[in-house]
Amino acid sequence: MLLLRVCRTVLTGMLLLCACTARPQSAEVYSAAVQLSSNLLFARVTINDRPMLALVDFGSSHSIEISSSMAVRLGVALNNVPVKTPAPENERFPLQAGRIKSFGMGDFEAKNVAVEVTRDHIEKIGARMNTSFDVIVGWGFFSKFDVLLDYKNSFLQFSNAPFPCHACTYQFGYAVKNGVPVIEGVHVDTMKTNFLFDTGAPMCNIDVSIAHFELPGATVSKVIRINQLSFEPIFRVMDLDVIRQSANCKGILGNNFLADYTVFINRAQKTISLKENDNRTAGTAQE
Repeated sequence: MLLLRVCRTVLTGMLLLCACTARPQSAEVYSAAVQLSSNLLFARVTINDRPMLALVDFGSSHSIEISSSMAVRLGVALNNVPVKTPAPENERFPLQAGRIKSFGMGDFEAKNVAVEVTRDHIEKIGARMNTSFDVIVGWGFFSKFDVLLDYKNSFLQFSNAPFPCHACTYQFGYAVKNGVPVIEGVHVDTMKTNFLFDTGAPMCNIDVSIAHFELPGATVSKVIRINQLSFEPIFRVMDLDVIRQSANCKGILGNNFLADYTVFINRAQKTISLKENDNRTAGTAQE
């Protein structure tokens, strides 16, 4: 009888351990194909059952933003949204909000979805990048999920449970500032600053104030340290006044660096993990 009780206790402990370490039985995993074009990350989505191209932009605080021209074509009723601190794109035209019947991305679908619109905002980005698209899926959407982004194999997954990464050498925390993911305490030369983690940026950017006499538009190689990790991406020097004001950042980690990794985002722990791709070329990384 004593042996039976011991066996039951051991078995119960094993079951509890498995329950704690395994992915939940109810975990829903959604998958979507992505594609790098002009170093911008795109995915095919559907809005009201219409297929269209979307920019996957972790650097945008919006959840789902649609172009003003698409809002007109879909007949979306829009209302102005009062905001305390308007984004740069809302200084001339107000942020507007409405609802669409459905939104789909890969095998994810939702009904009666809120969307945001700023007149000509997406159109101007598309013209600047010489790429036409009508939707931005931003951090406001992805922050609700754990995320796996595999640049090499061109797919994105998001779930209500974390993705395990057994070969992730690099891991660091992030904070959410003004609705976007920010890596705090990044060392650049002798300075310590914050970097925006931005899949909507074609390449890494660094503010002119810490570029050491380089003019805006120049490209420079800079060693940055995050915790005990060192990386050396190629940066473009820019005036980053917008994100300096909105998110207290003087740098951006963009796709010319991120494309060399598979990215894992754990929303509960607020960590970003990087797994090296075999063809990694953009910079060096070491512990």
